[in-house]
Amino acid sequence: MKKFDFYEFAAVLCPGALLVLALTRLLPELAFLGKKDSYSFGDLGIFVLLSYVAGQLVQAVGNVIAKIWWQFWSGLPTDWVRTGKHDLIAKQQTAQLSDKLSELAGIATPNGISGFSKNDWYGITRQMYAVVRYAGRSMRVDIFNGYYGMFRGLTASLLVVIAASAVQRGFVQPRLYVLLGVGLVLALFRMHRFAVNYARELFVQFLTTQKGDKPAASAKETD
Repeated sequence: MKKFDFYEFAAVLCPGALLVLALTRLLPELAFLGKKDSYSFGDLGIFVLLSYVAGQLVQAVGNVIAKIWWQFWSGLPTDWVRTGKHDLIAKQQTAQLSDKLSELAGIATPNGISGFSKNDWYGITRQMYAVVRYAGRSMRVDIFNGYYGMFRGLTASLLVVIAASAVQRGFVQPRLYVLLGVGLVLALFRMHRFAVNYARELFVQFLTTQKGDKPAASAKETD
């Protein structure tokens, strides 16, 4: 099996592992996964595989949660600079985006970035990321994206665990639901925070990218 990259580990494996561990406590049919005196390398492989599959599936729930959540915030943080609904970067930085888009991406902005539609701007921000990644400046952007995916997945996993607990055990353990509810709120808060950090870092790195920057493949790696 290929090595997991940071995003797969943080956004897929971690939420999947949480969900699998919780389900082994709730469902007697899965008890064999969590009630052993010792575990072999094969058991670990099975657990990782199940966690990866569960993480991929639970991200579907995470996508729904994120879609609903960002509707309350007038769109994704990457869209805030276009709409001006919320502060993300300085006004002077926002003003520089038009020139940078023309210089680095060849995209004309006769009406400013506010003239783009939501769908067009989504595609443009993906191109911004491609420019930043090509220049070897995407490390912090990727880290923030990985943590955003992780907390989105944890939010979804905790929501599924709460639903499964209610079906399997009812509401005879209110302290359990308080604990799970607090965890869900904290995960949602962190999801929001890292989404904002991702968007801000993407624009800052794009603005500081120069046309002559070397591609990531030819740049020297630093610790």
